[in-house]
Amino acid sequence: MAPESMPSILTEFCLDVLAQLRRRTEAQDWTQFEMRRICHMVTPSLLLTGFGVPNSSNREIRVIMTLTPLLSTPYADTDSRPFPLPSDIPTPVSDAVS
Repeated sequence: MAPESMPSILTEFCLDVLAQLRRRTEAQDWTQFEMRRICHMVTPSLLLTGFGVPNSSNREIRVIMTLTPLLSTPYADTDSRPFPLPSDIPTPVSDAVS
């Protein structure tokens, strides 16, 4: 898919993840990280998750994007969090983007 045919919120988010990944690799930080954003432009809303995966051995960088539909039930009725978080993926607070 050509970048100009993708919704701007996806390309902007991908560029944000890529910029963060480049800043980290320039600082020799080779840890994987994750950023999240909610897209309300569609129904149901989507949770956009971007994973930055640096590789110190050959200087390759990878960005993995996932799109997860969110439940239409108001979160206040079910949980105090605005979206469900996978329990097996830790997210440092400093890397979370809203």
